[in-house]
Order: sequence, then C-alpha cells, then structure tokens
Amino acid sequence: MATRRSFLLSAGLAPAALTAAPSGSPIAQLKNRRGEAQPITTAERRLRIERAQQLMVANKIDAICLAGGTSLNYFSGARWGNSERLFMMIIPVRGNAFFVCPGFEEDRAREQIAAGPVTDAHVYTWQEDESPYELAAAGLKEAGLASGRIGIEETTPFVFAEKVGKAAPSATVTSATPVTSGCRMIKSPAEMALLRLASSVTLQAYEAAWKSLRDGMNAHEFGDLIGSAYQVLGFPGFASVQVGEYSALPHGSRQPQIIRERSLVLIDDGCTVEGYQSDISRTFVLGKATDKMKQVFDIVHRAQSAALAAARGCRRGRAGKHRAEIRRARRRWRGRSRWLNGRVRRGPSAGSPWAACFWVRPMGPCCHWPGWADPCSSPQRYGRAESASPRSSAAWIGCASAVRSSCSAWSCWFW
Repeated sequence: MATRRSFLLSAGLAPAALTAAPSGSPIAQLKNRRGEAQPITTAERRLRIERAQQLMVANKIDAICLAGGTSLNYFSGARWGNSERLFMMIIPVRGNAFFVCPGFEEDRAREQIAAGPVTDAHVYTWQEDESPYELAAAGLKEAGLASGRIGIEETTPFVFAEKVGKAAPSATVTSATPVTSGCRMIKSPAEMALLRLASSVTLQAYEAAWKSLRDGMNAHEFGDLIGSAYQVLGFPGFASVQVGEYSALPHGSRQPQIIRERSLVLIDDGCTVEGYQSDISRTFVLGKATDKMKQVFDIVHRAQSAALAAARGCRRGRAGKHRAEIRRARRRWRGRSRWLNGRVRRGPSAGSPWAACFWVRPMGPCCHWPGWADPCSSPQRYGRAESASPRSSAAWIGCASAVRSSCSAWSCWFW
C-alpha cells in the first residue's frame, strides 16, 4: 500500500545509499537496539481473532476479508503486499479462518501461516487460468455463509472487493471497519511498547544526526546521516529534510537546500519496529535562533500543550466532543497572536522569509499517529487517546530549552 513515506522514497527524496559513520562520531557511538523489540506473540494474535469474531456478532457481520496489508499482518502475522494476484484471509464469525492464495505462492504462504495463530488453516490455491474470487465464494459457502454479510477491510483494492461480491451474489458486501478498527484502535501493552521503542529510536537517531551536522551540508547529506543512525540502531528508517523557507513544505521540495548558520531545519518521518511506525517531526536551528523564531515557537508550543492537556481528559465514547474541545484549546492560543494567524500559513512565496518557516500542523485528524499503515489516516484507527506522559527532551529539538513530547499514544508536531 502506498504511503507518504514510500512516495518520498520513490520520488528520490531519500538518500540513495548510506555511508558508514566515521569512527568516534556520535552516530558510530550508538548501540544496536534491535534486541529490545519483542514481536507480537501468536497468543496475542489469536486473541485478536477472537475479539474480531465478537465484534462481528455485535455488528451482524458474518465474515471479514483481508487482502494484503497491515490488517492481514495484524491478525495472521503474515507479511504480504497486494499485487494483481489475490491473496486473502477470510475470518468467519465462527470457526477457523481460511486463505485464498496463488498456486505458485503456496509454499511461501503456508510457511507464514504456520507461524501464525491459525492452526490447520485451509488454503485454497488458484492457478493462472482460474478465478480466485470463485474460490473465496466457495470457501464462504463451505462455511455456511454464502448468503451472509461479508465485511471487506477498508484498504482492500476495489477490484478485489467488487469481484468477491460478484462471485458471491447471495451475500451482502459491507465494510469491515467496525471490526478491524474495533480491534486495532485499542493498543495492547505489547503494541504500546513497540510504539514507544520506535519513538525512542527516532529521537535518538535525530539527536545523533544533529550532533553530526555541520555548516554547508545539504539536505540530502543530513538525511543520509539520519539513515545511517537508524542503520546503527538496527531498524529501517528515513527522514525527509527541509531547510529555511522550504520547511513550510513539510512533504518535500526538489530545490537544492544548503544548511547554514541560523538555518531553520525541519526533519520528518521515523522508523519501523516490528511493523509499528514512529512518525515524528522536529524543527531546530543551526546555531542561535532569532527572537522571532523563539516567539513563534513559544506560541505554537503553548497551543499544542493546551491541546494535549485537553486530550488527556478524553474518555471512550466521547471522542467527537473531545476533538472539538482540543481544537478550541489550540485556537485559543493561536488566536492570541495576530502575527501567527495572519502570516504563518503562507508558503515559500511569502514576503518575509521567516513567515514561511513556521508551518503550523493542525491538531485532530491530521496529527501523526504512530501505528500501522499510513499514520496520517484517521487517528481513531491507530491509537487510543491515552494519557500521555510528556517528558522534556534535549535542547536541540527546538528553539527553546525544552520541548514536551509524547511517546505513548501519538507523536504530534512540536515546534
């Protein structure tokens, strides 16, 4: 599934190759943390399937269909992307899940399925001259669900969903989101530990790269340092880097960007730990920040802090009301600065070069929520609004001496 991260990588905004960090450098002194990552257990995945079946009963859904992607991995442990050939896991409301798989992929599929929570799974294999959708329909019929309500996982390609529906004309196709989100939006202690580890690794990589930064380095070279830090820490990761006025374009610019003294630098993205992603942005200045930088940083920091304080009071079942309260809290602080409201959101063409350097990311659904798949998707899907435990981070992470950051339920944009 395409994400912002994969798009940036394919667009050539990530470093093409990583070079070894010089001996004695801050990056070379990092320690590999791969051993800290504890994979999700088969027992936990089995509980996820049981929970999904409970939610199917509650939502009057008879089966859910999961094509390649993160929901498939969440329930089965199988890592499988989508192509033109259908691979699908179907979880019925009662009984064992079954799979539909290309014939030539059977050995690879069985290897991954056997390592997961589904024992004695029936794997329907199809050849190039056969219809996988007819096999999916046959599996539903065998489970007594030919005329049932079949939920399709929300990221399933339309062509797959449509053809499964046509192959099972007596069935009613509906969304599986009440089931998949109902499971995935509540993070287990094991998931939270992976999210915290991913966030911790990202901040450590950012700090080591910052300590290695030098005047005259370009944005790609600095991104290469961050990639090298991730490599030493033991996890795949990436960061886009924008400098000066281009920090108003957080998703990238192809313009050459050189980091100089008093340059404002935006770094954005994160790493993946056992399938769980951090996604953290940090802005800092090489050298001493100007008074205007500090002023705007303070305004945005207070707005974000007020919004997080409101978020900590959120209780299940009142998310809509609390999102409105969070937005109001943020706007109260932003409304205190005419300069911020009137000029900050302009792009690089703004008259003042610094008017473009403080891009304000809105709170709410557009926040970055670590988790599975695209972290810019709906926050309800990827994390419970837990009470975060803010902690002071190093002075390098911003224009002020300390920045409050949350490594539990989300990674918001602090400036």
